[in-house]
Formats: sequence, C-alpha cells, structure tokens
Amino acid sequence: MGSASSEPSRSSEDVYNEASATGHSASRESASSRPRGTRAGRWLSVTIVWSVVCFFLYSAWNIPKAPTGPFGVSFLHIALEASACTLLFRRFLGSSLLTHRIPLSAFFALLAALSLSRLIFAINSNSLNNPQLFSLWGSGAICLLMLGLTLDYKASTARNLNRFAPLVDAGIAAALLTIALVLRLQGPITAAVDEIIIYSEMLSLQRFPDIKFWDTSTTSNPFFVHWLVYLTASRLKNVIDSFVLEKFVTALFASLSIPIWYFAVKLLCNRRIALTAAVLLSVFGWHWVNSRFIYVYPYELTVISLATLCSLLAFGSGSFAAAAGLGLLWTFAILAKKISIIGIPFSAYLFLDFLVVRPPTTRKRILSAFLLCATVFLLTYLPFLYADGSLSTHISGSDRFFRYNQASEARQMRLAAMGLSPIGAYLHISLDAIHQLFVASSDAFRHYFRPSGPLLDPVLAVLSIIGFGYALTFSVWKRECRIAIAGLVMFTLPMILSFPLDSLEPHGIARRMVGNTFFIVLLGAMGADLISRPVARYLPRWIIPGVVCIASAMANFHFYKTEYLTQRSTVWFTDHGLRRAAVVLAARSAAQQGIAVLVLNDPTYDSPEGMLDLPNVRFLASRQELRKAISETKGAKALVIIPGPSDEYNFPVDELARDFSDLVPTYLWTPGRKSPRGYPLIVTATIESRT
Repeated sequence: MGSASSEPSRSSEDVYNEASATGHSASRESASSRPRGTRAGRWLSVTIVWSVVCFFLYSAWNIPKAPTGPFGVSFLHIALEASACTLLFRRFLGSSLLTHRIPLSAFFALLAALSLSRLIFAINSNSLNNPQLFSLWGSGAICLLMLGLTLDYKASTARNLNRFAPLVDAGIAAALLTIALVLRLQGPITAAVDEIIIYSEMLSLQRFPDIKFWDTSTTSNPFFVHWLVYLTASRLKNVIDSFVLEKFVTALFASLSIPIWYFAVKLLCNRRIALTAAVLLSVFGWHWVNSRFIYVYPYELTVISLATLCSLLAFGSGSFAAAAGLGLLWTFAILAKKISIIGIPFSAYLFLDFLVVRPPTTRKRILSAFLLCATVFLLTYLPFLYADGSLSTHISGSDRFFRYNQASEARQMRLAAMGLSPIGAYLHISLDAIHQLFVASSDAFRHYFRPSGPLLDPVLAVLSIIGFGYALTFSVWKRECRIAIAGLVMFTLPMILSFPLDSLEPHGIARRMVGNTFFIVLLGAMGADLISRPVARYLPRWIIPGVVCIASAMANFHFYKTEYLTQRSTVWFTDHGLRRAAVVLAARSAAQQGIAVLVLNDPTYDSPEGMLDLPNVRFLASRQELRKAISETKGAKALVIIPGPSDEYNFPVDELARDFSDLVPTYLWTPGRKSPRGYPLIVTATIESRT
C-alpha cells in the first residue's frame, strides 16, 4: 500500500495547483523578511497599473470624440496599449489570482463587452464611419484574446508548448515563410476576371465609404478583408500601388499557412515529419497556384492551418489564449462562407478526440477551453448577426457557404437528366475527387497546376498513398493518424457539397477542396518517414525525407515551366488575365505619375474596373475614339496602350501604327510586358506634351 505505484495518478493541473499553493505559502512565510523597498515597489506597480486601467476605462467610455474622423481616438489603440501595459507589468505582478489574473481578466472582459456593445449601438444609430466600426470590433477581438492569455495558468501549458519553443523552430519557420513567399511571387502577374472584380470592390470603398465591413461582396468575399487591405493601401499609396499590394498581401497570407502548419504538425509528430510536410506544402503546385489570386482562398488557407494549431493548443494543452483565437477564426469562417467553414466541424472533432481518447490535460480544462472558444465566437459574431437582422438571413442565401444552395438547385435539375440518385451523385463526386487528385483535374485553368493533369505530383501521390495506408492501420492508437484522415475527408466535403455547380460536366470544383492540401502533405510526410525506417541502421533518418522533398520540388518546377507557363496564349489572355494585368500595371503606374492614359479597349483585357480611382485613365472603344482623344491631348504627356499580337491572336499593330503616324511617330510604339512564350501582351507609346 505504501508503494509509489499504488498512488492515484495526478494531473498536471493538480501538480500545478499544489506547487502554486506551496509557493504562496512560502511567499507568506518569507514576507516579513523582505526589504520594505520590495513591498513598496510592488504596491507602486499595482497603483500604476490600476491608474492606467482607470484611464483606459474613462477613455473608452468617452470614445469616439470625432465621429467624422477617420479613426477618432480608437478603441483599437486603447486595446493595444492595454495589452502592452499588461505584458510590461506582468513581471512585477506575478501570476497570483489577486494581483494579476482576476483584475486583468475583469478589465479585458469589461473592455471587450464595452467595445462590442458600443459597436452594436453605433450600428443602430449610424453615428460612426466604417474605419471606426472596424476599430471597435478589432478592439473587442484583441481584448478577448488578452482575456484568454490572462486566464492561462503560468505553467499549465509549458510542457506542451516547449515542443516548438526553441530558436531553431523559429528559424525554420522564418525560412519556410521566405521560401514560400518568394515562390508565390515568381512568374508573371495575373489579373483574372474575378480578381479585377474584387479589386474594384476594394476601390469602391473610397467612393462609397458607407459600404459596411460586415457585408458580403458580390464575389462572396467578406468586406472586412477589403476594408483591412484598403486601409493599409491608403497609407502606403506613395510607396506601392494598391493592386500590387493586394497581390502581395494575398500571397503573404497563403505563405503564412506553411510555417503555421509546421508548428501544428510539430505538436502532433516530430520536427522531421513537420519539416517534411511544410516543405512539401511549400512546393505543392496546387497550393502554390491558389496562393496567387486575389480571392478569399489565400486568407482561408491561413485560417485552416491556424485553426488547426489553435485547436491542438486549446484542447491538447489547455491554452485559453488559443481557445479565444479559435473562436475568432470561427467568426471569420462564417463570414468567408467558403472552404474555411469546414474548420468549425473539424475543430469540434478535435475537441471530441482530445476529450474522449487519452486526454493530455484534465477534461475540465478541455471543456473550459471549448466553452471559452464558443463564447468568443458568439460575442464576436453577435455584431454581424445584429447588423444582418437574423441568423437565417445572414447564413442562408444563394451565395452562402461555397454556394451550397445553388448546388442544391442545380442538383435537382440535373440529377434526373444524368440518371443519378442523390446517393449516386454523392458517390460519383467522391470518386471524381479521387480522380482529380491522381488522374486529371477539371477546374478552371487558373486554379490547377497541370492542365488536364492530376493535382498531385507523382512523388507526393505515391507518398500520400503510403501515408494513408499507414494512418488507416494505426488510427486507433495514434492521434495524428486519426487527425490526418479526418482532415482529408472533411476538407473534401466542399467539393462534394457543391456538385455540380459551375460546370456542365458532372463533377465538382477542385479549388473548393484545396483545404485538404494540408492533410495530403501530412500523409506524405508520414509516408516518407515510414520509408526511412527500414534503412535507419545505414542512413540518417532525415536523408530519405530530404530526397523526397527535393524530388517533389523538382517535379513541380518541371510542371511549372513545361505546362503551367506554356499554356495557349488565348488561355493566358482570357483566363489567367496576363494581358489584363499588363494593362492595369502600365496604366496605373503612368496615371499615378500624372500622365494621361488612353487605352484602346479590347475583349482580351477588358479591365476599366481596375482603374476606378484614377480619373486620368480613359478607355476608348474604337480607333476613331482613340484618334480623337489623342488629338485632344494637349499640354500634357500621354501614354497610349493597345493590344499586342501573338500567333493565336492577331491584332494589326503595324497597320494601326501607320494609320496613326500623323499623331504618333511610328518609332514611339514599343512592346510592353511579354507573355511566358515571348509575345508582347501590350504595345505602348508615350507622347510628349503637344501644343
């Protein structure tokens, strides 16, 4: 009975509470022996902090002072300053309930409630403009994150968090982000039709500032993403053009998903598997291509990886800060209405897995983390819900959740014609998802890496099959195996549920299951690790994963150069929008220098929506209109833009140059940006000021 093995096991929570109680007791015993200056310094710190807290509360109650200003005295600024103050004085206050957690938790809860309630009041009274409303919501979100941070115990998550705390992991993450971003910024800049529409919506915020940030745009993009990029672009307009900035921001967010996924896999497995998965994801052509477009997908890729990481920390380590972050990501997923919505049921699955199967922390803490996540989600979603009137109005509609309602209507119309029952249709599209991964994709040209080829490169295809077999075999015993399979299945659902939308053929859309790229590379990394085990006696375990990553990268680079960049000119012009991007970049660059821009419009680059903010850009529908516009241009420099020719698209550049030789000398016409096949996308002529 006295043996150590007969003692009931104690959780890390009990150990921490006991240690904390012991520490407090020791601190009370030694308090009398402390110098009076130390005690005075502590009381001074407490006084300063509470004085700052009172000032913040007073300021928050009287904000905003200037409703017509761009920001006024922002709630967001107060939240950031309060957060910095908390972190600064935490060292002096320690982690005791009385001096730190209870007062600071109450402060952040109060400030969050105040900012969100003021936001609802402002929505009702229409007293604030959108930047101020966005600032109110942002301050509430930051305060809820800080609430989660202050609720965390000092040491309860340290054991699990230190798995990726060393500087070596930070260096790896920085290298992964750099490599991923450089890859995604390579190659020609595109401006697909939807990209121009989204960009014009962002520009419309300048002309119509009453567009609410909680609304959904015509392309089902959440408008608060538009507002965030617009506010950033308006402050960097003298440094970088807003179109280039928006392309960069989308690529950056998609690239961020790769180091985040490295940290998530590191929590599940080890550094070798995590690094293999992250490198495979960096060079994965499918993820690569869909990171480059001004859609909501790049943001959702980051949300999916970050939501997985937050779920692992919240339910695996009991982190309340991660739980609060997960609640915010749920709000984004609801508003984005695309692939990230699957992150909500996937997080719920992770919660159940950690709660039921060998919980690494107490079930009470896991339940508390889930409750905090749900509370943060409800609080941060409430203003949007209030603004939209009702839950059914906000969630339902033909553009909601990867257009499921449209797909349902299309399914009813087409199933009978195709001779399929509803069950048969779901089975068909599930098989088609596998077909697109391993045989041939069938999406729009701009969304897949290999025209008419499979989404997976041969190396990753073989590794993922091996990893899937391994995960299926050990799913009962290993949590990472269950998570990989569950994620793969769940993030294929958007494609299945949207069948047969957007296509005359009986298949879904590959880009709607791009979220499963994370779990495909995880299975691939598991497969590579499994292959390396038999030769572990002869070779270091990292050799085979390294060779695999190099082989996958070489395969994707080969497909990029030989297939993606060598598609027919008409495909690039009309679908990828190379010519459209060339016009937008040339026209915007000149117009922002004060040069008048005259564009001979053409169906292959119809893009006037991309210059809505530039009054000195004119699109002319015919040669006659162009001639008249050039004749009327006097006293200022002008740039004339016309289409460029190619083998598959014949525009008579020489003929136009001869016809306009009386207005524009022939030698002034010069080729502009070129396509990957060497054809000029546009031809320009710069005319000096005319008298």
